[in-house]
Amino acid sequence: MSLRPSTRTEVRRNRYKVAVDAEEGRRRREDNMVEIRKSKREESLQKKRREGLQAQQLSASLQSSNVEKKLESLPSMVAGVWSSNGSAQLEATTQFRKLLSIERSPPIDEVIQSGVVPRFVEFLMREDYPQLQ
Repeated sequence: MSLRPSTRTEVRRNRYKVAVDAEEGRRRREDNMVEIRKSKREESLQKKRREGLQAQQLSASLQSSNVEKKLESLPSMVAGVWSSNGSAQLEATTQFRKLLSIERSPPIDEVIQSGVVPRFVEFLMREDYPQLQ
């Protein structure tokens, strides 16, 4: 073996003392710390996602019950649109606008099936009552 004396002693020390050296220990500690940070970050993200999902489900259920309440008043709104009273027409049209401006899944099909769309087109053509437009 033509190793230098310092290299030879290093090899002999590594073979004799098989325990973890300082460099290897430091590297393992750093890896463990990185893994711990990643897992904590992932746990906190999961917690936030669960809380956000629960709040979203709660608001969706409240919103759907609110829409159902408004759909119950749909016949009176339709009657208001088809009435000859201008203020009743305006009030019913405003309620329809609010109903259709719901962000998630507005009841478009129900409004179309109620038959008020042709009346809304008539309102758009009226020049004597611009609030209805």
